[in-house]
Amino acid sequence: MATTKSSEEYAWIATNLNRLKITNPDGSVSFRFYDIDIYYDDLLMLIETHHQFPSDIPDVERRRIVAEAIRSTVTEGEITGYSLKAHLHKAVNSFINNDKTEYVLITSLSMKYPRNLGNLNFDQADFVFSPSLPQNFARENLQRFQVIQPLTDLLPGSTMVRVKVSARSHFEAYHKAVDSLDFLRGIWNYRVNRGIANRWHSGPVKPVNEIRLGPVHTLHLPSGQEATSLFWYELLSPSESMVENVKEWDDIRNEEKHVSDIIDKSKY
Repeated sequence: MATTKSSEEYAWIATNLNRLKITNPDGSVSFRFYDIDIYYDDLLMLIETHHQFPSDIPDVERRRIVAEAIRSTVTEGEITGYSLKAHLHKAVNSFINNDKTEYVLITSLSMKYPRNLGNLNFDQADFVFSPSLPQNFARENLQRFQVIQPLTDLLPGSTMVRVKVSARSHFEAYHKAVDSLDFLRGIWNYRVNRGIANRWHSGPVKPVNEIRLGPVHTLHLPSGQEATSLFWYELLSPSESMVENVKEWDDIRNEEKHVSDIIDKSKY
C-alpha cells in the first residue's frame, strides 16, 4: 500500500488543478495547459514525485495512475486534497490487484549468436537466445518500424533474444524485461571491457560496449502473438552499427555468476 505525506500539500495541488479546470459546453471537464504561474504537466510531476508509490510500479504507470485519479476526482466536482489523495490510493490499489500475465519481449543484441550461450533465468526473467526468431514470434507489419533506418536488428548474424516476465500491464512488462536485460548486458559488457588493455580509434564515434540493444523492441504473449501494436525503439541507435564477434563466453558467463552472487549478498 502506498503511503503519503501531509494533506496540506495535496490541498495545494488540488487548488491549482481547480484553477486550470475547464467545463466544456457538453458538460465534460478538461484542463488548460497553463495559467500564469502554473503548468498542468508540472502538477502531474509534483503528484508523481510527492505521492509515495510502491517501488515496483514503473514511472509510465505512475503517470497513468495520476491521470486516472485526477479524472475520477474531477467527476465529483471540486477537487480537494482529500479527494485527490483518496482517488490516488484507489487507482494504485487497483493496479496492484491486477492479475499478472506472462509476456515475452523480443529484441536483439549487436553480437553474433554464440552457440554455447544457452537459455537462462536471471533477475526473475527467463531468457532465450537464438540466431533467428521462431515463426510464431515473427514480427508483423514491419513498415511501422520505418521511423528507424536502417533496421539493424534484422541484419544477418545478430542475436535475437526473448525475455519472458510476469507483469500487470504492457508497460510494466516492457520495463521489467528491459531492466533485466540491461542488468545482464551490464555484467557481460563489464567482463568484455575489463579484458581490453587499451583502445585506439579514429573516424566516426563508436559505442564502447560491444553488446548493445537492437533498435526495435516488441511485446508478445507466450504463444508468439503480439500483445500490443505498440513498439519501443532506441533513439540513439547508431546507423553504422555492426554485429560484433564477442568471444570468451565461458569467462563471461563465469563473471556473470560471480557478479550476480555478489549483488545478491549486497545490502543495498
